[in-house]
Amino acid sequence: MSTFLLEPSITFLNHGSFGACPQPVLDAQSEWRRKLEAQPVRFLIRELEANLAVARAAVAEFVGASPADLVFVRNATAGVNAVLSSLSLRPGDRILTTDHRYEAVGNTLEHAARRAGAILDVVEIPFPLDDAGRVTQRLLDAITDNTRLLVLDHITSMTALVMPVAEIAAAARARGCIVLIDGAHAPGHIPLSLTDLGADFWVGNLHKWPCAPKGSAVLWAAPEHHKMLHPAVISLRYGEGLHREFDWCGTDDPTPWLASTAALEHHASLGGAAFETANIALAQQAADLLCGRLALEHGAGDPAMRCAMAAMLLPAPAADADRIYRGLLARDIECFVLPWKAHALVRISAFSAYNEIEQYRLLADALVDLLP
Repeated sequence: MSTFLLEPSITFLNHGSFGACPQPVLDAQSEWRRKLEAQPVRFLIRELEANLAVARAAVAEFVGASPADLVFVRNATAGVNAVLSSLSLRPGDRILTTDHRYEAVGNTLEHAARRAGAILDVVEIPFPLDDAGRVTQRLLDAITDNTRLLVLDHITSMTALVMPVAEIAAAARARGCIVLIDGAHAPGHIPLSLTDLGADFWVGNLHKWPCAPKGSAVLWAAPEHHKMLHPAVISLRYGEGLHREFDWCGTDDPTPWLASTAALEHHASLGGAAFETANIALAQQAADLLCGRLALEHGAGDPAMRCAMAAMLLPAPAADADRIYRGLLARDIECFVLPWKAHALVRISAFSAYNEIEQYRLLADALVDLLP
């Protein structure tokens, strides 16, 4: 806890939304900023490209990818926008996604479809869900001859489900679909090997579970797509190659990307893969506690879909979600509560560097008081 700046009075159970950047990583970012401001022209014009190459190599190793296929972006949404703005969608093309998609990505898909005269197909996935195979079957059944693009979460944001992305990507690409995986929650959370994933594109945040500064994320593209892929913001280096275009989208602060190496070092100091496993175990222990105390059903009935977050429908209507959330805040508990269709939904995160099971008991006590 000592390396994080979280207010000690707050029971913070929502690491998944934005992450929390520890002091050593903030210190590293401050040092990069000092170097930048000491001689901005030298840093940005003559040194930045080499420094970013070092950071990119470290991140590529972390996510199981070649540095040649990886670029930095500000966040996963920016990566999705880059892919969508680079694809040549035509009238009548279909884009396929699920109703568990992150809403910002849903807006991007809707905008891209309207601009191109394409059709956005949204497949309903049951929740709670007891079988990952139902996701695969529903998506593959929805693919048509005109389905050009499939966009799927690696870990769903609201419902905390680990999707069977490799299986779906292989089957969808075999049917001629381009596959974009929204891996916003995946880095530092679950094991990754992007080279073996089988997608066309993948985006992921470094500011969430690896605890990099806000504004640090990556976009991965299979080699065959490099020439067609461009950042959503076109700038001076248009046409000069994947890295040069994405590394410079106009004057900006590159220190979140450069400090990502310090974040990966901090992640390793917490235990690396063993730390990720501990987070998942704590989340499931907490989910069991809440389900037992409140008679809830675990959102991920299939253990293969569980991660370091867990979501459950509450016995309260969707209209009560804001009241329950504000009630938790009044008790100094920061926890994700939002409407999910007809119900209020609670999603917990578990980050074992500063979370412990007693905090979820406090959450359970509060929910008992706040539920109808």
